[in-house]
Amino acid sequence: MDTPPPDGRPGRLRLVPPHGARPVNRPVPLGDPAPPPRRALADVMRKVAQGDQQAFSTLYDALAPMVFGIAVRVLRDRAQSEEVAQEVMIDLWRQAARYQPAAGSVTAWAATIAHRRAVDRVRSAQAAADREHARAAREHATAVGLTLEPTGGSPRPTTSPLLLLALPA
Repeated sequence: MDTPPPDGRPGRLRLVPPHGARPVNRPVPLGDPAPPPRRALADVMRKVAQGDQQAFSTLYDALAPMVFGIAVRVLRDRAQSEEVAQEVMIDLWRQAARYQPAAGSVTAWAATIAHRRAVDRVRSAQAAADREHARAAREHATAVGLTLEPTGGSPRPTTSPLLLLALPA
């Protein structure tokens, strides 16, 4: 334990790591923060196309943060973004042979795939919500005795035989 300073005022606390652990106030190095140059990623992609798993690990480390960032900006949902990022990285592994260096950088190619996949996910979710809304509207209309026009027109009352019997003559 630290002893208090002699003047009685509280001193600066010092974090003491457990035996054998790194001090908690020092950052853990994460490697080179700069992305590999464009030419280097093209060479890495060529190796990935040949099935080199170590090259894919390098590609993953270089592109996964960008791919995830694009997905988060489009989807605004971390869990969905993680799924999309994983799908994109798997696509990069499977489609590496399709990459054409003359058409653009690996980064631009991966960014395009990530953006398209994220937008597809948004559209899919919106279509599912629209289908659910239409189903709920049909069920509600049926419950209150209305039919909806198939073209999305306004509801109109149905003439139910039971309702006609209940009306006074």
